[in-house]
Amino acid sequence: MFELVIGEMDMILGHLADERDFDDIVMDLWVQAATPDEAARSFARLGDELVQAREAYRHARDYDEALFGEDFSAQ
Repeated sequence: MFELVIGEMDMILGHLADERDFDDIVMDLWVQAATPDEAARSFARLGDELVQAREAYRHARDYDEALFGEDFSAQ
């Protein structure tokens, strides 16, 4: 269900500047936050980065589809 809501999560995460696993990123943000407000700000920044990564992925996907079409299957 999460992937349906977020959409192609692995491809989107591949467009993040941080190359660590997503669960490592989340854990580090949680552990490094000194206060709940700091954690909230860190997670909000991560959310912004995910939005940018999703847009970068969509742009790349749309560009690929425009260049190569949608049908990559062998006939």
